[in-house]
Amino acid sequence: MCCIKQQLGNIKIKKPVKAKFIWIEENKRRDLDNISFAKKFILDALVQANILKDDNRKIVTGYEDIFEYANKSKVIVELEEIN
Repeated sequence: MCCIKQQLGNIKIKKPVKAKFIWIEENKRRDLDNISFAKKFILDALVQANILKDDNRKIVTGYEDIFEYANKSKVIVELEEIN
């Protein structure tokens, strides 16, 4: 939640979105589904932070998972508003 507020401030997204999750891992030890299950907690936090109205199908119309590898693990979330 702190990271969301720090990065997005008081932005409120009113249109439906498609979410893109870029999962950056230090190694290939974890199964991909064990990494990407965290999207539920990220979307819930975006709702709790009032960035998104909800995370139901009307608001989050789809998502994409991309997996990359680097020296430090992190996730980058891109929200694309759709009409």
